Amino acid sequence: MATSETSMKTMKPTKRKFVGVRQRPSGRWVAEIKDSSQKVRLWLGTYDTPEEAARAYDEAARALRGENARTNFAPMLFFIKSEAKQELRKHHGANH
Repeated sequence: MATSETSMKTMKPTKRKFVGVRQRPSGRWVAEIKDSSQKVRLWLGTYDTPEEAARAYDEAARALRGENARTNFAPMLFFIKSEAKQELRKHHGANH
């Protein structure tokens, strides 16, 4: 048991890697996307967090490739609708 506990402590935590996001040596995060129709890489900006950069990538991916584009996060509209439905059910009951 002691060896497995020791090896677990020495393992590096896995970093979540976002599509279209990389970290600069300065520590800031950049987002970019490849526009395959024009064969160019589009610069989306520099961000303080990887999540902000990932959201910028997602917005560009949906604009270029449509709602079925590969993204880092599910569309926010889905979450808003889902939360609204839950609130309606809670306040109005299942019959409405």
